[in-house]
Amino acid sequence: AVPFRLGISWYNLLLMARFFVAFRAQPRLGMVINTLAGSVVDMLHFAVVFFPTLIAYVISGHFLFGRRLQEFSTLTAAAGTCFRIVIENEFDWDALSEEHFYTSALWIWSFLLIVVLIMLNMVLAIILDIYNEVRASVDASDSIFLFASQLARRVWHARDWVGDSVVENLLSEMDDSTTITKADLKEMLPSMSSTQADMIFDACQKHMRFELKRNMQRTTFVKLAA
Repeated sequence: AVPFRLGISWYNLLLMARFFVAFRAQPRLGMVINTLAGSVVDMLHFAVVFFPTLIAYVISGHFLFGRRLQEFSTLTAAAGTCFRIVIENEFDWDALSEEHFYTSALWIWSFLLIVVLIMLNMVLAIILDIYNEVRASVDASDSIFLFASQLARRVWHARDWVGDSVVENLLSEMDDSTTITKADLKEMLPSMSSTQADMIFDACQKHMRFELKRNMQRTTFVKLAA
């Protein structure tokens, strides 16, 4: 029974990771996933500083409070208590300061300042910085409701829907300066439905507007910098 429960537990975590990969198909959901992926390197460098600092406070708290407080009686308990202070920002000041008042005050206030206020907010700053970069590089105008509508239309026209790879291979053979219309696309792919052709051209127009807007922002930034 225990291996079965462990297997189900790990299976759900793996299933969650699989959903993360699938979410990239939608621009707005993909921003969240790309933000998490883009922040991995910065978070690893942050962890090099954060965990030694936290471990130092865990060991210090264990020797300072462990003799009289169960929450710090072992290193494991001290680590859990310190982590709870980081997340919940709650602690029993009367119990901590019962002995060695000034040392306890120095320990708790320096812990709150360095770990809770500075380092914890640095995590948010790293994530928000990556999120802004991802948002600036991705066209996130399509909502999940529009995505669901497009998916429903694709399922409805599944019989005469031309595969994306076929369309991509056809367009990749053309010169970059070539301009095609819906009629040209229908002529090259007679089996393509009008709904699919409309969706392709709508997506192209949105992408062109996004690129134009981004290039205008870059030009404005360069002029201001100059």
